Amino acid sequence: MTTTRSRIVVVTVGLLALAAITSVLLLRQVLLARLAEDVDQQLRQEADEFSALVVEAADDGTGTTDVAELIRTFLSRNVPESDEVLVGLVDGRVLARTPESPAPVEDDPELIARWWSEQMSAFRTDDSAAGEVRSLIVPIEADGERVGAFVVAHFLRSDRDDVTEVVTAAAQVLAVAVVVAGALAWIVAGRVLRPLSVLSDTAARIDEDDVGRRVPVSGPSDLASLAETLNGMLDRIERAYVSQRQFLDDAAHELRTPLTILRGHLELIRMDEPLDAETRTIVMEEIDRMARLVDDLLVLASARRPDFVVTEPVDVRDLAEAVADRAWALGDRHWERDIAVDEVALLDDQRITQAWMNFVRNAVQHTKDGDEITVFVHRVGPELRLGVRDSGEGLDPADVDRIMARFGRASSERRDRTDGTGLGLAISSAIADAHGGSVGVDPGPGTGASFWLALPVPAPDLPTTTELAPS
Repeated sequence: MTTTRSRIVVVTVGLLALAAITSVLLLRQVLLARLAEDVDQQLRQEADEFSALVVEAADDGTGTTDVAELIRTFLSRNVPESDEVLVGLVDGRVLARTPESPAPVEDDPELIARWWSEQMSAFRTDDSAAGEVRSLIVPIEADGERVGAFVVAHFLRSDRDDVTEVVTAAAQVLAVAVVVAGALAWIVAGRVLRPLSVLSDTAARIDEDDVGRRVPVSGPSDLASLAETLNGMLDRIERAYVSQRQFLDDAAHELRTPLTILRGHLELIRMDEPLDAETRTIVMEEIDRMARLVDDLLVLASARRPDFVVTEPVDVRDLAEAVADRAWALGDRHWERDIAVDEVALLDDQRITQAWMNFVRNAVQHTKDGDEITVFVHRVGPELRLGVRDSGEGLDPADVDRIMARFGRASSERRDRTDGTGLGLAISSAIADAHGGSVGVDPGPGTGASFWLALPVPAPDLPTTTELAPS
């Protein structure tokens, strides 16, 4: 998690630094724009005052052509800002200027020449010995001829220095803020990622000998929800792992018996002697039992695959008749049919037949010649029940859960009359689960047992959707 934490902090600090740099640049541009606006306003104010003096002199009829006197009068009445200088020009030379000046403009002939070259009132920005200067030139005319010029000049160095100082201070403050934000981001990221670190450590410690460990549920709601989801996944994995281990243990136990029998008989056979009929029969029976066991194990192993069942419309009555036709060949019993439905349902007919025949074989194994076995189909509400009922000795209710488990067999004398693998009912249960149903059992001790598949198949006369009546 350290790498993730570092990346979060780096990205956070990078974004903050980018925002800070952008803010500083924008602040500088805004301050410079406002400075230019304020300077131009000050220059315009001084120029307007000079123009008003010229108009006043013209109205009084006094000295309108005496440019020198007009300029000196104005300079004596006005005190410029500390960064400003008021200059009067006559014949391209400095006639007079305010005494307090940031720079001796008369010593800069190039600047004077540029000012004098303006024929109309105009703003301009020039370089001078004292730095950049912003000026407003007002030409003075008499009798239609230019006789002089009035210049208001503002030197920008000091103001630019003030802007730079403000921007530098803002940059320093933002730099400190970015550093503090980075430290806080490191702390917050550590707290936010701590549940993920715990989750990762817990997941790393889970192995085949410790599948019961779970992730602590804590932290923000999203992470707590993630922890709960992972715990749910671990619960399912644990159940599957335990079930698989039990399954393998049971399979190994069941396979060990026929293998031991085969080994024992084969060890008694001499290489130079032919295999006698009795030994051959025993060996073949054990091989057949192992083959049936392997086939049943393969069926159970594929029960969790999505294509374990492939449903299609099936006529339930025809399916029941087909199962009943197969059943009578399994034993000399009194076979009955109780088929109380006549409808079509979405089923996997091959899997349903396989599960149903497991019930039939189970009934044959636990009845005697002449006992009654009934293949039935009933509808009970939204369920179809497809099963078998026998008239044998029944089943001890305490054995119901045992026989439904894999390799499970009853503890009563019923077990002594079966040579099955103990997987038939487990397979039937898996097929029922794949159809969204279950296996039902009525042990009926002393009166015969019943086994059936309870499948959620709505009756044809019970609509599953709501239809609007035609208008």
